[in-house]
Amino acid sequence: MCGFLFTIGRKEEIRKNSDLFKKSTELLRHRGPDFEKLITGDNYMQYHARLSIVDLSDRANQPFQSSDKRYSLLYNGEIYNYLILKNELKNNYNFITSSDTEVVLASFLKWGSDCVSHLDGMFSFVIFDHITNKVFFARDRFGQKPIYYFINNKKNTLFISSEIKPLLKLSGSSKFENTAIQEYLISNIYAQNECTFFKSIKQLKPGSYGTYENGKINTYLYSYNESFKKFDFFNFNKEELILILKESITRHLMGDVSVGLATSSGLDSLTLLGLIKKSDKSEKLKKCFSLDFGKKFSEFEDAKKSIFKLGMRTERVEYSIEDMVKDFEKLVISNEAPVGGLMHLGISKICKVAKDFKIKVMFNGSGLDEVLLGYESSKISLKEKRNNLQKKLRFIDGTETNVLNNLNKEIFYNINDSSNNLILDLLLNSKLPKNLHMLDRASMTHSVEMRSPFVDNKLSHYCLALSKKNYFNNQITKLPLRKAISDIYPGFSWNVKKKNLNTPQNKWMREKKGKEFFGDILNTKNKFDNELYNKKNLLKSWDMFNKNKIKNAFPVWQYANIYFMNKLKSNNN
Repeated sequence: MCGFLFTIGRKEEIRKNSDLFKKSTELLRHRGPDFEKLITGDNYMQYHARLSIVDLSDRANQPFQSSDKRYSLLYNGEIYNYLILKNELKNNYNFITSSDTEVVLASFLKWGSDCVSHLDGMFSFVIFDHITNKVFFARDRFGQKPIYYFINNKKNTLFISSEIKPLLKLSGSSKFENTAIQEYLISNIYAQNECTFFKSIKQLKPGSYGTYENGKINTYLYSYNESFKKFDFFNFNKEELILILKESITRHLMGDVSVGLATSSGLDSLTLLGLIKKSDKSEKLKKCFSLDFGKKFSEFEDAKKSIFKLGMRTERVEYSIEDMVKDFEKLVISNEAPVGGLMHLGISKICKVAKDFKIKVMFNGSGLDEVLLGYESSKISLKEKRNNLQKKLRFIDGTETNVLNNLNKEIFYNINDSSNNLILDLLLNSKLPKNLHMLDRASMTHSVEMRSPFVDNKLSHYCLALSKKNYFNNQITKLPLRKAISDIYPGFSWNVKKKNLNTPQNKWMREKKGKEFFGDILNTKNKFDNELYNKKNLLKSWDMFNKNKIKNAFPVWQYANIYFMNKLKSNNN
């Protein structure tokens, strides 16, 4: 896992931006503390910071060049089928490393832009042709690894980066992208399309690649969305699902470093642990880590018992109200977008603790709730045959909030939901894109790689093709998974009703430290107040929340996020 920054333009512009470019690279060092290198050419600059996972030797460092020096590669991610591809390419390419980095470049040299259809993994990369000055850049199917770009048409200069902060500094951008802000405030989603929260800075959409030549940029979807729609409904076969799950776990255990696992007492993370323990690469898993929010919100003891039954012990990672107040601004800045809630903050602390244990790679159980409709809200939506934009947001603790009351309604009249299919919406538009974005930043801010074995192309296609009757009954969700894992661990109870992980977020917001923290932010005057909010109503709802007249203060949580994001864009200009 790594970070990179690239620019190409006229010689005078590259020379002019040279010092600022070098300064901007400092904002990416956390993504790759093992090695960094900056190369400057007449009309380009390229920087790479490496977190060594596969082939730890210096020969696999980047920028990585082809043997004839024509092409250079900046790459971030893991290619899980790289050994298969390497064997396929060995007659066409003379490999000098054992890294997946070199396989990415060899794949491009063999297949050109079609290389992305051969790569199975999480990735973003830039390939620069030093002869034609053509740039090729790409992103994995689900968008697990980030890639952003900014183009200055007047100066004919392109910048590409693994994170947004360097681009804010280099572009001088100082405006929010209102469409993205509005969608977040109403629907609590982001990261699903080319828009970021910052005007002029775009992300390459998941499952896309782009080219830049003669001052023009073009992007292309490599048929991922369309391929999802080409399936036939069939009934569940647990042997087939078990095989798909085991194959994915084995692929994700590739690498030359130890692995940790974020675990709870929930079905998904315990399934992941159970599958890892049955793998022939199980020795790579060294530590489990479980969050503990304390008192009534702790499920640590349940997690500890279940994890022990599966053959592991887990480290307790305590998270307190003091952590929330201390971490909030830092996490918004590192996330470059709103933080989702206490779970996001807690995952970041888990990664921090994992790093203290010398763990470079962490696993998590994200993805199953999307492909198997594990969310309670998904079950309700499917039953009611509706998947439209809601005026109310429903949370995992059962509370709801009417977001529109606290907003300036005049600017929100034209927001519409674009998906007619609930599962595709969860995978490509709403839940998963935002979750993957947060997981990347929460982990990489501590120089830890996060892997999600259930975010898998083959698994997603299989689950999408299941008849909907297979997903759940009146009591429990994710029936295919429960049936499959029960065959592997028949003595373990896998059929308990889904427990939504409840956090003390609302409770802490009412306590003295939380009330002061959010109250101080809410009572500041900001330029975006009138642009986005009905501040009078928002202050009123905050007062009602603190008097226990309403259960949820999520609009205030959102306001705090916008407040710190405003500081982020101001501080980088």
